[in-house]
Amino acid sequence: NNCNYFYQNQKQYKDIDCINLINDQDDKDITLTENSIQAFISNCQNENCQIELSSVISLNYLACKYDYPALKKLTDDCIKENSNELIFQKLLFKLDESNTEKFISAHLSQYINDEQILQLPLPTIERIIQYHKKDSTIEKVNSIEMMNFLFRCLDRYGEDASILFNDVDFGEQNIGFLNRLLNDYSDKFNFNMINSTLVKTTTELTNELTSQRAKYSVMFTEMK
Repeated sequence: NNCNYFYQNQKQYKDIDCINLINDQDDKDITLTENSIQAFISNCQNENCQIELSSVISLNYLACKYDYPALKKLTDDCIKENSNELIFQKLLFKLDESNTEKFISAHLSQYINDEQILQLPLPTIERIIQYHKKDSTIEKVNSIEMMNFLFRCLDRYGEDASILFNDVDFGEQNIGFLNRLLNDYSDKFNFNMINSTLVKTTTELTNELTSQRAKYSVMFTEMK
């Protein structure tokens, strides 16, 4: 019931006092909690310990990495029982990525205002939005909430988040959305990413201005 990796490599670690649990290229984006490290060490030494819910994902990661079946099952069960609270951490640790992304996209209205979503990598957020757009069976996030979310992404990720705007149709919010981009985010947004819907809105605005100029010109002529 113990850790297979350290059992099989016990000679290698016999005279080593400090072991770096995160030590290769695959781990470069992984951050372990202090509780998960202590809990992992205690379990390897068959000692009792308390596991905080916020540390379960990183403890599961260590159990998988170092081939500790009993600890993996324990943490798997805990993650399953608390999947809603741990859903963003699952993505950060790349656990069941595709299914988790699709679940978030299907319930995006529930998660879109959660600050934890902005901890996800930008490509993950892009996939979630794409899933949300393509799935015709789910309740869609209203355009104002989506617009505010994308601006939060611009605040968080900068110009790189411009790519997200290609995947959204803002409908009646297009004009207000475009004005906000021009007035507040001209230094952060890559306007090459404006999608066909917004190009149409820009054309409509230009035509409207042209029409108004012509109308006022006629009025001034009549007044003279």
